[in-house]
Amino acid sequence: MRKSTLSGITAVLLAGALAAGGCCAGYASRNADGKWFKNSDLSTWHWSDKSPADDNKEPPNSGELVNGIESNGIKLLSARISPEDYEEYGIDTYANTAYSMTAIVNEDAADKSVLGTIRWKNSSSAWANGKNLLDYVTFNQTVEYGLDFTLTVKQEFGEPVEFEVYSVMDRAVKAVCQIDYLKEMQSFSAVINPSIPSSNSGRLYVGDKTNNVEIVPTYGVGTVTGSISNLKLRMIYNSALAEPLTSRLNGNSLTSGYLVRPTGFTVNGAQDGFKFPLTVSTFLTGTGNAEMANIMINNTIYEKSWYEGTGVPSGALAGISSITYTVTYTYGSDYSIEKSYRTDTVHNFRRDGVSAIKTITNIAMDKNNIVVLPN
Repeated sequence: MRKSTLSGITAVLLAGALAAGGCCAGYASRNADGKWFKNSDLSTWHWSDKSPADDNKEPPNSGELVNGIESNGIKLLSARISPEDYEEYGIDTYANTAYSMTAIVNEDAADKSVLGTIRWKNSSSAWANGKNLLDYVTFNQTVEYGLDFTLTVKQEFGEPVEFEVYSVMDRAVKAVCQIDYLKEMQSFSAVINPSIPSSNSGRLYVGDKTNNVEIVPTYGVGTVTGSISNLKLRMIYNSALAEPLTSRLNGNSLTSGYLVRPTGFTVNGAQDGFKFPLTVSTFLTGTGNAEMANIMINNTIYEKSWYEGTGVPSGALAGISSITYTVTYTYGSDYSIEKSYRTDTVHNFRRDGVSAIKTITNIAMDKNNIVVLPN
């Protein structure tokens, strides 16, 4: 019998109720039909996990082979089993997630008998030491020495698992799959401009200075971590800004059509930093003389914001009363989830780099009285 070996293929089990993963042929979509495998020659890959209940279902989507190494005539394919099919496969309904596994061997083999085994990749690691693997991952061979297996994940795990299928005739003929578990991002907190002291100072720059955001995530148990991106901020202005600015706007007929934005200011892509332009579009809604309104915004910020020194304005400072942060947590191209975090901690504006715009403060004439004489 010809020897063939396939090893080092990685699967990722996605955390939580929407867990999904592919073993040895790629990590699958988190959708119910999440099954996909592809290499440079699609004809060498096919599906063998279809049950009678699947006859009327659409064909699975193709995907990307992850870290695949192919040899002569043996490979492993996997696909996520939908929870509604657990009973049919004999899987506990409380399982975290489950997969059907199929070993593909060379067609000319006289004996196609195989066996399977699972193990911790490093049983002496800090996480795995003393833990029973079967409390986390189990497998069942559908038919004795047959090519079909069911892999059940009972709960999240923090050490990679290796699933191996080998020939009964020759132990060296095998396929090995590493199974990883994607850490769930359970929550996160965020800090704007973390280098600025949190007390007795303003936290937000306005104008041309860039604000930076630090995201501090909390993860669950797992062996791999996804990526955090697409940070969006929604910030609500406080009354210390809204009230004096509204008073200024209402005091002039050319700007009285403006209102301080009740929905605040929204920034997309804030992971790269963001600015607070001192413009109508940032702070106001409505219509009026934008040039005059921009001056009023600038001067209100200048007068009501925090600055270095002993001349800090008395009373409440202009700023933000609440911030809602939203991020996207992804792994690969098929797992994506949004998480949000809100803080009602007031973030005061700093007037660094802001200068008062001079306006007319005094009008004088060279005469106090003019007597008009008749012709």
